[in-house]
Amino acid sequence: TLAEVLITLGIIGVVAAITLSVLNTRVNTKKLETAFKVAYSNLSQATKMVAYDYDGGLRERFATYDYENKVYPNHTEIENTFYKKMRVIGTCRYILPVKNYHGSTDTKIDRGRSKPTKALNNGMCVDVLVNAGQINITIDTNGTSFPNRFGYDIFFFDVDENDNLHPKAAKKLYTDEEIENWDATDASKAQRGDPCYRSSKQSGNGLGCAGYALRNINPDNPDEPYWDSLK
Repeated sequence: TLAEVLITLGIIGVVAAITLSVLNTRVNTKKLETAFKVAYSNLSQATKMVAYDYDGGLRERFATYDYENKVYPNHTEIENTFYKKMRVIGTCRYILPVKNYHGSTDTKIDRGRSKPTKALNNGMCVDVLVNAGQINITIDTNGTSFPNRFGYDIFFFDVDENDNLHPKAAKKLYTDEEIENWDATDASKAQRGDPCYRSSKQSGNGLGCAGYALRNINPDNPDEPYWDSLK
């Protein structure tokens, strides 16, 4: 009957809509995963070239704080050297706020910049910042385009003591109470533990996602792939 045909078509339409939504999500996350791998490869090569130019010892030379003058000596030099190796061609400007991994709040960190300012010739955005005794690197793997969210298209790295690119990885999940009662600055509270957890509402949540993204492990569920867990 006509009624049966309409009911059948309705069911097919619902199933198709659900299927298309799932497929679209998988396609988008696959694009983000591919872009992340390209970004990691490019940053690794750039780090090796910078280390070669300076004959190693990057952290000791450029990320040692001068307490007397309250400055990182020559920080501009190392930052600009990285930009040269990565082929910066312009400036990145964000119109909308960048969200944390949880998606609940705008970001607030000081170990890197949440909105990388330098545009690369491959469409990505990058920023190098010497702070907290580290050479910090922020990469937005698809430029200023959506989703502009920590752990999705924005990731954080630093240079380790062996002059290798080190993807930041979450260390510990702190409770809201532990963070609130911690005697520290707002920026320190926001990034305590280098968070990358669905339940964390820290504005720095996502700072420690690169290490998990690289190994494709969901920090909330080690049995689930990282990229498949993105919603």
